Amino acid sequence: MIHSVEKRARRKNGHKVRSECYYLRFRYGDMPSYKYKPLGVTCKEVAWQMANDFKREYEAEKAGLLPPRSLREAQRKAIRVHLNEYLADLKARGKDGKKGKGALQVRNRLERLIDECGWTNLGRITSDSFTHWRACLQGMSPRTRNHYLAEAKTFLNWMISQGRLAANPLITVSKVDQTIATRVRRALTDEELGRLFRNSPHYRRVPYLMSARTGLRYGELSELKWGDIILDGEKSHVLVRASISKNKKEARIPLISELERLLADFKPDGTKASNRVFADGVPRCKTLRKDLKAAEIPYVDETGRYADFHALRYTFNTWLQTNGVPPRMAQELMRHSDQRLTEKVYLDTTLLPLQDCMRGIDGNGPLMQILMQISGETGRLASRVGETGEEGESSGSPLTVGSRRELTQVDEDCEWRDRRDSNPRPPA
Repeated sequence: MIHSVEKRARRKNGHKVRSECYYLRFRYGDMPSYKYKPLGVTCKEVAWQMANDFKREYEAEKAGLLPPRSLREAQRKAIRVHLNEYLADLKARGKDGKKGKGALQVRNRLERLIDECGWTNLGRITSDSFTHWRACLQGMSPRTRNHYLAEAKTFLNWMISQGRLAANPLITVSKVDQTIATRVRRALTDEELGRLFRNSPHYRRVPYLMSARTGLRYGELSELKWGDIILDGEKSHVLVRASISKNKKEARIPLISELERLLADFKPDGTKASNRVFADGVPRCKTLRKDLKAAEIPYVDETGRYADFHALRYTFNTWLQTNGVPPRMAQELMRHSDQRLTEKVYLDTTLLPLQDCMRGIDGNGPLMQILMQISGETGRLASRVGETGEEGESSGSPLTVGSRRELTQVDEDCEWRDRRDSNPRPPA
């Protein structure tokens, strides 16, 4: 063990000089080599006192009697100081969202939890305080409640990674059940899209069709520039830059001819590639509701499904599926990482041509031929059962068979048993 207080020596202009302040040179336990700790004092007695305090603290931490210094310092800080440093780290790592909107949402949610849960410092953060706050909420959807929990857990996990917290106090808090969707969207039919286009002005008609035939999201349309749109006949496409895409991946989506012509007419003369396509902005939900009302399209249908702006993305996927686009290609055009999103979540099954699909199946298969043969034989048997015998006796009794013999009738040649397919036996 090494534990000494001394002034460090160094060479300056060829001469050996010592520092003005004292340093602690130490090596405790299984440390591989000694270290220096600046004490910042010139008095040797004070330096020894600081060195002994450091040694006692080190030994207490090793014995588990004291938490590490980083945890103790973090406990003394106000929680909002940690929050500001967390948001600064998000910005430095490029995780603050587009134009910092993601970090702003994180700040708003965490500050609400700090105020309403009484989290003035790290020691006040408990699972009971959060569950009590969540139980007293009114009007918040299960999905939003889970978002608050996720934001809090992510923040606390960051604190652990920075050495400011020993364990996550919310690790035992579970999510609430959100299997019941609070907002179910539907796809618009071609007839409804036509009515929407006829009852909306030209500058709003283009983003509507753009979303319904490319699947671009609201935020992606807002950031779209004319340099991203290539109008070149069969090679026409829209470039979704990685900087504006939700999954941070670049994608190219082909354009249909109708949309290509509409964009060509919509493009102003002399526009630059850096200009935004929708300079007047993409219609917000309030404006879309006005256009839907003018087109006599319900914003919420009789089953409670919504036709908001994101429903146009549902419309794009349903349009692809109903026009025979293979599921893998539809997934690529929708830019989904999981095929289940394409085939289940973003698909309006009420618009699938199920009736036409069933009616279009070939009905002349082997099973249908067998059924038709049975049906023909049954018809012939029924016609024979309805006939009248030579003696004028009615054969319509349910206990008679096609040969007009009763099930227990015995003739001079054979005895008929109670099975139609039995063979006649001569009497014993």
